[in-house]
Amino acid sequence: MKTLILLLLSLLALPALPALSALSAPVPPAPPALPAPPASDERLGPVSFAVSCAPAVQTSFVRGVALLHDFWYQEAQRQFEEIAKADPHCAMARWGAAMSFYHQIWDRPDDATVAKGWREMQAAQAQAAQAHAAPSAREREYIAALSDFYRPGRRDYQAGKRDYQARVNAYAAAMGKLYKDYPADADAGALYALSLLASQAPNDDTLALNRKAMEVLTPLFARNVAGRHRCQCGLGGRVACGGGQKTKRCHGSIPFG
Repeated sequence: MKTLILLLLSLLALPALPALSALSAPVPPAPPALPAPPASDERLGPVSFAVSCAPAVQTSFVRGVALLHDFWYQEAQRQFEEIAKADPHCAMARWGAAMSFYHQIWDRPDDATVAKGWREMQAAQAQAAQAHAAPSAREREYIAALSDFYRPGRRDYQAGKRDYQARVNAYAAAMGKLYKDYPADADAGALYALSLLASQAPNDDTLALNRKAMEVLTPLFARNVAGRHRCQCGLGGRVACGGGQKTKRCHGSIPFG
């Protein structure tokens, strides 16, 4: 989660951030899929994300959320799919898989990806409706928010800018409600700020959403990042910290603690 907060703060520090949802500028390609390192060799940062899934998958679920925050979407997808197999009643595993399809500040999912995401959300909704596997109210809000993005019924998704804007706006609004309902949920806050940046319209040069995201991220940074030992992923995939070079391997190129 610290990785996501720091990246978003870095983006907001730019003097004039272009609209991240604009299609007029070429979108940089997503990083290639990386081989999964042994869990003991990862530095994803601490995450606390309670879910109503089987105790045996709790640690794996936390890892999946940390991977989402680290933008390691391919590995996050694998992790959540493994959780869904291990605990078929874990509705939030379906949410996690669908989250891994939506690369909010990288690109738009195409029609096939949207359909795949909606299937995951339908499965999540069906599992959430089962009395013996009912998730918490907080988890149901996460599921409802992402369902607002993937829900079908609009035509010409890929070509229709208005349609896409409606989807990202609906998701950002739902994440804002979730964070308002659960202000102690730092993951909700970080994901809400990300959704605000992703929902910036192509013709919006007011930076209003940037400032709104900053209002969300600043207290999160103070509570969860500031004052901790700052490190970053250096050359050769080694973790470089203020106190010297560490031996564990990492991926990415932005600071974390």
